[in-house]
Amino acid sequence: MKPRLVYDDDCLFCTDAVRKVNKSEDYVLIGFSELTDEERQRLPEDYERCAHVITKDEVYSCGDVVRDVLYRTTPEPFCKVLNLPGIKQSTDYGYYIISQNRGLVSKLYCGAPLTDCCFKDSN
Repeated sequence: MKPRLVYDDDCLFCTDAVRKVNKSEDYVLIGFSELTDEERQRLPEDYERCAHVITKDEVYSCGDVVRDVLYRTTPEPFCKVLNLPGIKQSTDYGYYIISQNRGLVSKLYCGAPLTDCCFKDSN
């Protein structure tokens, strides 16, 4: 079973980011709007605050998703970097900063006003 990468599919920035990291199709991409009841039950109660990876036995959230993506998509010799001291704290902090500033990050990333780029339902 391929791991499932769960993300906010109402956010075009998030959707584009997961598609870019999934070029080698390591994950089944599932937007929040597509979750089954079974998948939703495996996620934390406040699942909409960050991305998640659901595997057969585990669920990874927020910064742990970054490390999982890097582990699965980085060539093997470079994966050893993921075991260096401070990597967990760094990816957790980086994820937190981006998620707390998603509007600004989206504007910078998309190069357009937030409403034009990053949220499907905005007018």
